[in-house]
Amino acid sequence: MTSPHALLTPALALVAWSLVVWVWMYATRIPAIREAGIDPGAAREKSSLDALPLEVRQVADNYNHLMEQPTIFYALILYGYLAGDQNVANVALAWASPLEWFTAWSRRRSTSCWCASRSTSWAR
Repeated sequence: MTSPHALLTPALALVAWSLVVWVWMYATRIPAIREAGIDPGAAREKSSLDALPLEVRQVADNYNHLMEQPTIFYALILYGYLAGDQNVANVALAWASPLEWFTAWSRRRSTSCWCASRSTSWAR
């Protein structure tokens, strides 16, 4: 028997990871924008950010993927929680998605776009 909230913990882990990448994105992007002399008002257009170093743009791409890809994951987690289907197998499968995001980052150290490593895990 698993904890009644065990299925929610992987979703919380992915939210926490998304927040880490969000902070990381701004910690690298703002100094790079200043260094490149890009007007912050012009930064609304994605093409204006092409002058930024590749590694800075890739952190932003990774953040964007974290905002797009896990939507089905969150829906499945919520459904499983509300349906009371919190067995060991479902909890283990739920952990597959956040662990995949973290290991993809570990392998690449955010030097390449995660979109190339998207898997077919159950949550996406």
